[in-house]
Order: sequence, then structure tokens, then C-alpha cells
Amino acid sequence: MSDMEKASAVRPADHLEKVDSTPKDAQVVDTVHQDEAMKVLANYHGELEWDAAEEKKLRRKIDWRLMPVLCLTYSLQYYDKAMLGQAALFGLRTDLDLLTGNRYSMSSSIFYLGFIIGAYPVMLLAQRFPVERVAAGTVVLWGLCLLLTTVCHNYKGLYAQRFFLGVLESGISPMFMLVVGSWYKKDEQALRMGIWYCCTGYVSIFSP
Repeated sequence: MSDMEKASAVRPADHLEKVDSTPKDAQVVDTVHQDEAMKVLANYHGELEWDAAEEKKLRRKIDWRLMPVLCLTYSLQYYDKAMLGQAALFGLRTDLDLLTGNRYSMSSSIFYLGFIIGAYPVMLLAQRFPVERVAAGTVVLWGLCLLLTTVCHNYKGLYAQRFFLGVLESGISPMFMLVVGSWYKKDEQALRMGIWYCCTGYVSIFSP
């Protein structure tokens, strides 16, 4: 066999070995318009299958990390809604001049007006930017707005405070559904949504 024939016989094998041994380049994934999991999956080179025990362990770990936060936050949201009625028993209507006409009813209804107006913009932000940042920012602003209840000296101030409180709280439930849909499979989502939604009943036990 000539030297040229030997070279042609060796080169294909060398080429195949070089291609197989070269690590796969990390793919760049647009996480703005796609899910963050796409980025992880595109750059994952481990085992593609796992058994039921490993999946159960992972699901339990996600439950313990995620569900307490969702349950506590949603409980506080419902508690905030119920507190207006509790405050009325302790003189809120008299202090803020809510006994005239339907001012007290309006102070409750205007919350849901803000809720309707704010739902779409908040969810648009949650889909455009990382949902964890939007949710965290919304909860912080919601807490600050709630603290402003103490500076309301008349019914007009209470109207404004309740309206913006509704705007900020409008995205909590949809964002929680988005979070559950991102972390759990389809057949696991209903139970998790039911868990944090049921906290509305549990928190009523602690109402004054």
C-alpha cells in the first residue's frame, strides 16, 4: 500500500475521533421570548432519563422551596382584603367620614376597579421580564402601599390608597399560576394551585 493510500485510510478515522471528542458549544437561548428552562435544556449534557424516585425527590424539593412562599404571600393578600371589614368594626367609618351615602361601599368597590385595570399591565410585565423579579417588586410595592393606609385622613385618601392597592395585587394570582406552570408538569399543577389558593380559608381563622 502506498503512502497516499495509507494517509487516506487514516484521515477519516482521525477526523471522526476529533469530532466526537470535541465538546458541544453552549447554545445561546433568548430567555426573553422563551422559557428559562430552554436555556438549561440546550446546554445540558447529562442523562436524558431519570427514574420515578429521582423525579419524586426533585418534586418534593421544589414543593418545600416554592409552596411556603406562595401560600404565605397569598394568605397575606386575602388577609388584606378582609381587613377593611374588620377595621370598620373599630371605627374606620367614623374616622374617615365613610357613613355618608355609599362611601364605605365605594371604598371596597374601588379596590376591584384597580384590580381590573392593573391585571393586564402586570401580567404583561411578568411575561416580558423574569417573573420572579416582577413578583418580588410587586409584593414590595404592595406592602408599601398597604402601609400608607395609616396616613389616610379622609375617604378620598382611602379611595386612592385602595385603588392602587388593587392595581398592585391584581397580578399576584396570575403570576402564581405562571410560576406553578413553569415548575410543575401538567398533571401536578392543579394540586399545587389548590394548595396556595386554599390558604384564603386558613388565614380567616386568624382574623381579629
